[in-house]
Amino acid sequence: MDSFASELYSRIENASEKVVLIGWSLGASISILTGLKRPKNLERLVLIGFSPKFKDKKLGHNPAMIKAFMLALKMDFPDTVYNFRKTAAGDYFREIPLPEKEGATRILREFINLDLTDRLHMIDIPVLLIHGREDRIINPEGSIFAKDSIKNSELILVDSHHAPFLDYPEVLKDSLL
Repeated sequence: MDSFASELYSRIENASEKVVLIGWSLGASISILTGLKRPKNLERLVLIGFSPKFKDKKLGHNPAMIKAFMLALKMDFPDTVYNFRKTAAGDYFREIPLPEKEGATRILREFINLDLTDRLHMIDIPVLLIHGREDRIINPEGSIFAKDSIKNSELILVDSHHAPFLDYPEVLKDSLL
């Protein structure tokens, strides 16, 4: 995850205009890691379904359930990914091809073990957090914690699942204006 954040840092640092970085779920954590590197052209972060510590019952997801999920991935990767997608957003992602198993599992382990709780206060650019109140993947308390930890942040909670941009595209569109 950090190498991806470093790659994003380089691209944003060398951009010819200001950048708004949008990250969803694991991507929101990569966005925070990128923001902590302080690229000069990064204007704002938009974090959707964010958790500063995924392996945490209050801020992310129940550690026992995560352990069971990782075991299920090992035993039946395709069915486990399908069930995860259904839990996250209904049938919206049914037709998306499966990720490569080894790489997806490796980055998921990194995400599970990442703890950003003590670094959020170092983010010094505006941050918009968007989270679904009915999110069964990441507890909305993660975004509430982030809102309280990041000085220049705003939180929008909507009646949705883990992918609120599907039910409320105008929230994301309005955040980019």
